[in-house]
Amino acid sequence: MGVKLSDPQRGIYTQYFWNRALTLTIPRVVIVQIWQLGLLNKILQIFVLIYFLNTMVAEHTWAQEETPSNRVNAWIEGGTIANSWAASSSSLATSYPYCSNTAYDFTYSAEFTYTNIHCEPLNAFEIATKLPQTTVLSTVFLDITEEGWDCAAANAAAKASACTSGGGTTATLFGTQCTCTTRQTTYPISTDQMNMAFEHRFSTSATMDNLAGSSSIATDALTTTTVNFNNGSAVVFQPGSAVRLTISDWLKAAETALTLDSRNTEVAADITNSSSYPYFRTTGAVILLDIEYTNIAQGEDGPNVGFNKNVRAIVKPKIEKDWAGLAVKAPIYESLVTGSAGAQTYTKKLRYSQGVVFKFQGSGKVYRFDFNYAVTQLTNAIVLLGLASTLVTFFAKYMWTTRKMVYNKSTERLAVGTRLAEIALKAATHATAFNVLKRDHHSVKAADLAHIFHSAGADLTEDEANGIAAFVIDRVNDDPEDTVEGKTEMNFDEYMRGMEAGAMIRWNQFKKLVTARIQRRTSLLAAKSAVAVKVLPANSTTVADS
Repeated sequence: MGVKLSDPQRGIYTQYFWNRALTLTIPRVVIVQIWQLGLLNKILQIFVLIYFLNTMVAEHTWAQEETPSNRVNAWIEGGTIANSWAASSSSLATSYPYCSNTAYDFTYSAEFTYTNIHCEPLNAFEIATKLPQTTVLSTVFLDITEEGWDCAAANAAAKASACTSGGGTTATLFGTQCTCTTRQTTYPISTDQMNMAFEHRFSTSATMDNLAGSSSIATDALTTTTVNFNNGSAVVFQPGSAVRLTISDWLKAAETALTLDSRNTEVAADITNSSSYPYFRTTGAVILLDIEYTNIAQGEDGPNVGFNKNVRAIVKPKIEKDWAGLAVKAPIYESLVTGSAGAQTYTKKLRYSQGVVFKFQGSGKVYRFDFNYAVTQLTNAIVLLGLASTLVTFFAKYMWTTRKMVYNKSTERLAVGTRLAEIALKAATHATAFNVLKRDHHSVKAADLAHIFHSAGADLTEDEANGIAAFVIDRVNDDPEDTVEGKTEMNFDEYMRGMEAGAMIRWNQFKKLVTARIQRRTSLLAAKSAVAVKVLPANSTTVADS
């Protein structure tokens, strides 16, 4: 019978009601006592814990992280080198060993021949180029001067003679256009003493409270900028100032003892001399400047709990020893082109440059502690631990030597008909015991249970035996408390449910389900018999007919 909400023993204000209204479901487990499988499970769990702890400590996965975006403004400065030029009375060849020095001659191919070396004092603005996140300083020019004239002009022979005597090469195009081509290698002097300077800024998203800062502002979130040198030393730039080093120092920061006058042995050798390699002043190079942003305090191994809004930058130079530069610039015409096509008069200069290319990129991480994020990481670890057990369970059920026994014990199939048959067999077993307990009554009374306790010689006093019997009757009974039966008796249905710890369906429900299945089965058998009769031939007779 149903429970009345006003029932003083089982109503809404009782523990009995709430113990059934608010429940916790816990899955049943099977403990497999095979030590090899247990060891495998523990090993996998230990690996998961090691992985989790390593990522938590080494990669700081307990904290939320973000890689800031960054922008760089870089430029080339001549500094005070113009003053030193003005103060010097020595020749270029004397002051700069690479000027007019045949040791710097290099032939890459017939088209790229770095010979006939000269030097020029050029302003930094003439040899510097700014590109997005890139700045280039040209350290060499392959200069090609081309003069053209009409081959039929009166002075054509004189021009050709002057070209040859000046080291040029003459050519005739289409029979009417005469040209003189002169090649020269030009080194801008003091490029290694020029400065490459830059300012930079970073920004983050709303996840990090839009934290941002600039190296040119002394009072914002960006504190110091440190340039790490390859030899382990460092130069620290304070907030509010540009990061500034000479080209020579930038090269040393990327690789100790590297200069523009070092041989670049990582490119192809001279085609005329396989043991001769060009200088970096000729090939140029790419210096990658990785600007790493972090809010991990100086000297700390990882972020602290909370949110440190002081961000510092670490610049890590790295060199790529390939040919680098801007290649050809637009031609410079020293005189206007005159004459008809194929017989023009002109003088133009082409400059093909190589140099030091500075490329900037941002990296690093800004961290902050977030409780929800930390809980998510902990949940991931718990899931991984469960995955380890799942893998071992699969191995035990489908691959282990005794897999059939493990599978049979850990897997339970539910078929309604089979379950009803199981309940019927249990009912028969419980009925035997029930008949013994109830003695001369239609139900089991508390006195019957107390009598069994005494007959079995249980170590119970009479009060204890009666108390236990009354407790059992009360727990399994679903009759109203205001009836005599509800306090002192349990019928067969209640007895079965008590023996199955409440997991058994009620006896009346069991009878309805069984009856319904019997009727359905009878209907199916009758239908099959009717179909069999319908398909018999017209002249066939049944056994009954015969």
